[in-house]
Amino acid sequence: MFLHRMPGLSEHYIYFNDDMFPISKCSVEDFFFDGKPVISFKKKLYDAQNMFRMFVKNSWNLAYKIACNG
Repeated sequence: MFLHRMPGLSEHYIYFNDDMFPISKCSVEDFFFDGKPVISFKKKLYDAQNMFRMFVKNSWNLAYKIACNG
């Protein structure tokens, strides 16, 4: 809401919410082409049940590591 009030903000900038961030290398061309913003998205299907299992397994492994080394 107040981005326009930030002194020195470039004409070309990338704004991420607090729950979004890049997870691989990015280049300027990923976001801007010929001085204009690139607007795109990727559709990626995922298996929510498998993802939940991964989260549970990862959480268990982290808790186990802390309990055994703590």
